[in-house]
Amino acid sequence: MKKSRLLTNIKLPLLFALTYFAAAANVSASIVINIVESGGNVEASYSGSIDLGATTGLFFSGSGSGFSGYVPNSGAIGFTTDTSAQYTIDLSSWTAFGTGGFGNWDTSSGDALDLFANPVLGVPFGYISGTSISGSATKNGSSFVSLGFTPGSYVSTFSNGSNTDSITVNIGAVPVPAAVWLFGSGLLGLVGIARRKKAA
Repeated sequence: MKKSRLLTNIKLPLLFALTYFAAAANVSASIVINIVESGGNVEASYSGSIDLGATTGLFFSGSGSGFSGYVPNSGAIGFTTDTSAQYTIDLSSWTAFGTGGFGNWDTSSGDALDLFANPVLGVPFGYISGTSISGSATKNGSSFVSLGFTPGSYVSTFSNGSNTDSITVNIGAVPVPAAVWLFGSGLLGLVGIARRKKAA
């Protein structure tokens, strides 16, 4: 009886934590942009994927160039000046992530990703929904204060019918997903149960 109860006490929290963690990992496509201060510079990196079905349609495709810069007060940001396919979205504007105006990155690399101020979304030319993309950029000799970036997490969610997508801009420390805390709590619970069993 004791053994069966102990197994139930262990299995339930672990099962709950693993289920929650898996569900959080399988959220619809999204892009996360992380911007940090490092060594006297401001560094940005992004990764993820986009569901083009969440846009309202192709705005421009061809020789349109992206931009390698940022406009915190309009929520606009871009990585590389590579040719991009540009899509309209059902938003009046991106979520602003500061009070600063337009500026250019000193260096940038990776796949095209542009959040134009209109707002229009730029992705690599020929992009297919769900394909992972990533990139990075740096502004040398700068800080959040000098660029007008306000620390925090800023989410822009857009949709078309049943398709929904989001782009999150994290300024400063990258937040730890709630699922990680829950998973950690489950593991601590298992350690506590194991110690109690050993003591008995």
